[in-house]
Amino acid sequence: MKYFVLFYFLISTQFIHASDRNDEILFSKSDPGNLLDRDTNERYHDQFIDFKTTQNNLPDIKRNKSLFSNQYWLVNKKQDLWIGVFDGKYVKIPAGTYVNIPGETLFPESIIRIKRGDKISQFLLLNSNCTYPSVCVNRRDGILFDAHDYMVFYTGCARDDRLASKKLSVFYNILFYSKTFDTILQLDEFPDSALQGESINVFKISIEKVKDYYIDYSIESAFKFTGPDQVIVVDEKTGKTQEKVQETDDNGNPVMKNGEPVMIDDPDGFQPVILKRLPEVTIAN
Repeated sequence: MKYFVLFYFLISTQFIHASDRNDEILFSKSDPGNLLDRDTNERYHDQFIDFKTTQNNLPDIKRNKSLFSNQYWLVNKKQDLWIGVFDGKYVKIPAGTYVNIPGETLFPESIIRIKRGDKISQFLLLNSNCTYPSVCVNRRDGILFDAHDYMVFYTGCARDDRLASKKLSVFYNILFYSKTFDTILQLDEFPDSALQGESINVFKISIEKVKDYYIDYSIESAFKFTGPDQVIVVDEKTGKTQEKVQETDDNGNPVMKNGEPVMIDDPDGFQPVILKRLPEVTIAN
């Protein structure tokens, strides 16, 4: 009975894919990452702690890769590296920000916390306009790949876009964490429809490290960290800074300054987005 209860807890707190058959489950609770009511959560708390303890004792490669809302999850035992997606403070989202929410609303920020030893780094996860938190009916977050000096993971926000579609949509962010510079870079963002039936796990093998830079084959770009919260786009073959292109106006004419063409980063290329860093927390002994 104990294991049945635990199984029920796990499938109730994590969803797999957005589809017609699970829409009813996902919309049964508006609190993101928490499909069970408070009483039920308390009832199964001990079972979840047992599950988490068992997972912590497993080798890194065998541990469950799903992230549970408002929980730290062990990623790398040797490095004492943990990650979690947490609810932050409630912020006011103006009316009209999201097509499916006609009026003003309050919704918690999404905070990515990475714990290494007694230090906790915090990063703010915003919508694609980098202005407000995404309003999620539920979340699906997980670890894709962990290496010695970096980690690739994803966040998934289930949105109620039924005004535009009959199906629940899930919007994914693919994120790269540099352990060397304690920095999170957003690699890509897309709706689940872009997967065309494939699993999000296809991104497990999309990153390759070459010398001191990284190639992401899924977006056909390469990048290099130059310091905390600093990253540049580089040439895939050489690792050197990507050549700039000539800026043009709306009519396609070259933009000139002091008789010289203005050179800029390729606007059609990869545009690195670094997640905003929040104050670091030190755990008292």
